[in-house]
Amino acid sequence: MQRLIYTSVASENLGQEGLFEIIETSARNNPSRELTGFLIFNNQKFFQMVEGPARQIADLLAVLHDDRRHHSIEILYRSDVP
Repeated sequence: MQRLIYTSVASENLGQEGLFEIIETSARNNPSRELTGFLIFNNQKFFQMVEGPARQIADLLAVLHDDRRHHSIEILYRSDVP
């Protein structure tokens, strides 16, 4: 089990509809991936804490890096948790 905390910056064209799409997709996909956590969005910036199996965290990071709805991902914390 790992915990990941990161920030990123929303793309200029994200908009409210794109933000709700991110939330909806996460709520649908994360349980089957055994991922839990929270996402905060404020002033065009994302802050997310997510926990789950190490492989699923790695897969999520790959998806995040390919997602054009945000950029400038900065990993603040990543560690194994009991």
